[in-house]
Amino acid sequence: MKLVYLLRHAEASSDSNFLQDKKRPLTPKGVQQALNLADKMSAWQAGPQSVFSSSAVRTKQTTEHVISYYEDIQNNIVYDDKLYLASESQILETIQSIDDIFDRVMIVAHNPGVSDFANRFGLQINDMPTCGIAVIQYLVNKWTDIDESNSVILYYDYPKRLKI
Repeated sequence: MKLVYLLRHAEASSDSNFLQDKKRPLTPKGVQQALNLADKMSAWQAGPQSVFSSSAVRTKQTTEHVISYYEDIQNNIVYDDKLYLASESQILETIQSIDDIFDRVMIVAHNPGVSDFANRFGLQINDMPTCGIAVIQYLVNKWTDIDESNSVILYYDYPKRLKI
């Protein structure tokens, strides 16, 4: 069995003073979103063994906050330029290239790729919210074997889900 924690980065600054989109940091609200998710994930029995994150500042910051409870994962983080604004197919290529020694991985990336990937594997959403997470289980032993026929959405959450 393989498990993907698919995460869209937390809320990022939209300040026009930043010349490059890739350099936009998280807002204070985004930092809190990521810390709240980290707190929630700390109660889960099994967290990710490795993280593959876009190289953008906002995804790096999201990654650092979300995995703060997982000390054993610190040496298994990959910041990959290919995940910056990656399409659904680029996310799939990244996952299919992961070493099979890892059974649980986190992907931290951007929309629309994250939403498209989640939809391909059964979530049926219009737009993954910032700091939204989907946990997808694949009933396979090799990352190269994942496809729509062997995937199950186990969990989906986002910061505003329970706001009234």
